[in-house]
Amino acid sequence: SWDVSTTNGAIAIDEDSAMAIAGISTSGTLSLTTTGALTQSGAIGAGAVTVSASGQAVTLTHTSNAMTSVDITGADIDVTDSNGIDIAAITSGTTLDVIAGDAITDSGTMAVSGAATFTTKKAGGAAITLDQSGVHGFSSVKAETFTDDGTTPAAGAITIDEASAMTIAGLTTTSTVSLTTTGAITDTGDIAAGAITINTTGGSNAAARAVTIAGETTNATSWDVSTTNGAIAIDEDSATDLAAITTTGNLSVVSAGSVTDSGVVSVGGTTGVTVATTENVILDSANTFTGAMTLTAGDGGGVTAFGNVTIKNSTAVKLDDNSALAAGDLYLNAGTDGAVGGDLSIISGGAITQGIQLGVSGSASFKTLNDTPAGITLSNASNTFGAITAQARNAADGDDVAGSITISEGAAMAIADISTTGTLSLTTTGALTQSGAIDAGAVTVSAGANNVTLTNTSNAMTSVDITGANIAV
Repeated sequence: SWDVSTTNGAIAIDEDSAMAIAGISTSGTLSLTTTGALTQSGAIGAGAVTVSASGQAVTLTHTSNAMTSVDITGADIDVTDSNGIDIAAITSGTTLDVIAGDAITDSGTMAVSGAATFTTKKAGGAAITLDQSGVHGFSSVKAETFTDDGTTPAAGAITIDEASAMTIAGLTTTSTVSLTTTGAITDTGDIAAGAITINTTGGSNAAARAVTIAGETTNATSWDVSTTNGAIAIDEDSATDLAAITTTGNLSVVSAGSVTDSGVVSVGGTTGVTVATTENVILDSANTFTGAMTLTAGDGGGVTAFGNVTIKNSTAVKLDDNSALAAGDLYLNAGTDGAVGGDLSIISGGAITQGIQLGVSGSASFKTLNDTPAGITLSNASNTFGAITAQARNAADGDDVAGSITISEGAAMAIADISTTGTLSLTTTGALTQSGAIDAGAVTVSAGANNVTLTNTSNAMTSVDITGANIAV
């Protein structure tokens, strides 16, 4: 074994057999070359450390090691450092396991044909930053930041850049995660993290830009995913927040809780969102869902139902069944298709229409936003709603425009607010009442033998044509 100590002198040891380190101490550089395995029984304290052990195991796991950086050529490589450590290079690694008492960084290339694991253990957390652009290659990668007990997740930010497809074997941190790759991203291990940002736009084609986070236990604060045209699939075991989604491909989100958006979602292909029954889907940013959109409550059968549903889409929206979904269609897949157990709100950059009966237990709100007036046509005679709001507005949502509004209900109808300079047609099989004003052009009401009570003092209707029993306007 070797036990070498200098104040600041460089140390170089070359051995034609396995090498055992009993202790090294220097503030200078350390170079170790061996034709066999490298092990240690005592700590290494050194500056930049270079190890050449091609094809051999390198096991430097003494908990008191203190190395400024490591440049290691070997097979199965295990490194532990009591402080932070910089990885200057890993060459021809079969596996890699790095554990540090402070931050882990990189200043060179890592090539690992097998699994690579990075762990920090520090009170308050320490970051893992492997951000050398487009150079690293791992079969799989796992990154975890713990407190000094080695088991409690801590706030160490994780950044990983890989020059190939990335397989996530696990992520653990209470802080942010940033993943960048020139290939597709998949997962084989659990993920527990704060806000996650993923960028696969450097991939060579749609398949090489795909992101598939599914099948493992996954919990994150939010998701910001950009793939150019790669398909995105996220399966989360808690509520899901979409901080930003950008793809011309397809999007699939499966959540054990509600799904919300804190940023813009832009999807060129189809969108599928599945939530646990009675959970909410609130996607109310300036979103664009170009392809067909399917929302599913639970398994879509039995007595499953949504909580509240809000969808904002820059394009026209047709509330439809699943028989022949087309671009712009929105399918509400629940125990009763088209049914919402809570409130429903649709905000559209084009016309709002329907091809399926709607049943909304809570309030129902419909708004179009377009300088070229876009109408609202919900004329299924079996619709049922709570209080109804319908508005035809300009793109900036500053003024009413002449979008015609047609609403039918197979029950009593309650109006919360109507705003348009165009025509309004209301058909109901029960009484018609209002709790908020109607501001419209020519108004037509068909209520059969039922009462019509439109007595809000702020009503502003150009004309009325009413069929009903006791009529008050």
